[in-house]
Amino acid sequence: MVNRTIASEGDDLMSIHVTNLSKTFTEDEGEELVVLDDIDVTVGDGEFYTVMGPSGCGKSTLLNILAGTIPMDRGEIEYAGSPISPTDLPVGYVFQEPRLLNWRTVGENVDLVLRERDLSKSQREERIVDVLEMVGLHDERESYPLRLSGGMRQRVGIARALAVDPSILLMDEPFSSLDELTARNLRDDLLDLWKSTEKTIIFVTHDISEAVYLSESVTFLDTRGRIFHQSEIEHDRPREPDDPALLETEAALMKTFFDHMATIQSV
Repeated sequence: MVNRTIASEGDDLMSIHVTNLSKTFTEDEGEELVVLDDIDVTVGDGEFYTVMGPSGCGKSTLLNILAGTIPMDRGEIEYAGSPISPTDLPVGYVFQEPRLLNWRTVGENVDLVLRERDLSKSQREERIVDVLEMVGLHDERESYPLRLSGGMRQRVGIARALAVDPSILLMDEPFSSLDELTARNLRDDLLDLWKSTEKTIIFVTHDISEAVYLSESVTFLDTRGRIFHQSEIEHDRPREPDDPALLETEAALMKTFFDHMATIQSV
């Protein structure tokens, strides 16, 4: 069993507090589309926190705001008790597709993010070796991405995100394009990484089984970009994907989701 402490409002841990966050996009026709509406979330230090909901509900937009790649229209983000710009959050980003450069080797793809840091060549070398070892690709450093399986390419994407040693790992549906057997193996490997590195993970998915298996807490967004339910997943670890208790939790959360969606569609 892995015991983790989820930070409360008064804790001095490296928790993240998002308050009143909103984001609106203007469509080509000039109509405004509200993607995120008055979002309040707290993610504790070292927590595995999942955001889920249907396509188009703002999950990826929330991650992109936290990564500093798009601005928020309104809201405040606090980290370690102080207001902070998203561009200053210590994050690494794992995308749905690994976004590797096919003409560079695995090691060179990882080195690209390290070259942006004030590191010597020997420091970069040490870091490349470390992160490839973490994701089980130490023998593939000189391989090119097109020679790797989909699961291995995503491991490179995870290694690249870990290379900068972020406190927070943002993950945007990283296993959604993989077959279930590969995805299941990578989920277990991710949990091992989470346990060994003690990083905070903010994970986006539309898969309720994945959310319940991986997470300590799950936040649901609806198609209006609003939070309508937050739930702590209190099952002990290690967990088994086919555990009847987990399946019962999945069923209860899915009922909550569909009941809510039926309510807002009837309004």
